[in-house]
Amino acid sequence: MELAKAAEKAGADGLLLLPPYLMVPSQEGLMAHIEAVCKATAIGVIVYSRDNAVLTEDSLAKLCERNPNLVGFKDGVGDIELMMRVYAKLGDRLTYVGGLPTAETFALPYLEMGVTTYSSAIYNFMPEWALSFYDAVRAKDHAKVMQGLKEFVLPYIAIRNENKGYAVSIVKAGMTAIGRSAGPVRAPLTELTPDQFGRLKKADRSDQTRLRPRFNRGAFPAIGCGHDGRILLVAIRASAASLFCRCRRGTALRPRRGAHEHDPTAFVAANPSAGACAGGQAAGSHQPRRQADPGRPRFFCWRRGASCA
Repeated sequence: MELAKAAEKAGADGLLLLPPYLMVPSQEGLMAHIEAVCKATAIGVIVYSRDNAVLTEDSLAKLCERNPNLVGFKDGVGDIELMMRVYAKLGDRLTYVGGLPTAETFALPYLEMGVTTYSSAIYNFMPEWALSFYDAVRAKDHAKVMQGLKEFVLPYIAIRNENKGYAVSIVKAGMTAIGRSAGPVRAPLTELTPDQFGRLKKADRSDQTRLRPRFNRGAFPAIGCGHDGRILLVAIRASAASLFCRCRRGTALRPRRGAHEHDPTAFVAANPSAGACAGGQAAGSHQPRRQADPGRPRFFCWRRGASCA
């Protein structure tokens, strides 16, 4: 709870609440943990359902009834039946985020269940490719999606699956491959072998060039991305319409309620110091200041003591 309060005070717009460490709680205990965090802050909270903290649809519904600032549900389980039960019960009450490893693999089928966005590890080192792939997913361009899966995602997964812990190692290797090293992994994780790194680097170069014409700067599939400097928290502007955030000349923008994320006029200026998030909007604490300039948008986040775009 203290971390949630500190994040809000520092200017964060939202929290991604990860599972507690070590123990496997009951549904009642898990609900109490999530609700305590929600009650401790006015900013939006996205709960990450995975591993030892998998919420049922009934538990999630009870939490939503009591906590208007619970604005999102991130699925890291991959149980299609459970995801469908959650969506059938709660519908547009929440924004749904895909959180499975290499989420591009599941993006198209998950879209049919209301999961309109996902966190992309590939975005860290191939942002244009990741955005292009997301465009294809939202357009339901099956041919383009399958092209991306066959030419990069599936070979990427094959390398990742060659050793335990490579879900992190391969992302750092990707950063090194494009000349923006994020440093070595920490033990007990291990680095890719030279052969694996060579295969990854070859895939990076060929696929990013091939898919670049599809890049759409108006869409942001990820709630996390790489930046120089220490990130305190990624700013999440969550609503039933969208999880996207944009920035122009240092002005934070949030989606207008009910707006489509590809509409450049659908974003209004927000005041981060007021806990500005679309989840707060639903609770009546958030008001727009002016219409957004429909210029080139950029991903918006908060670093310690300052904003960056």
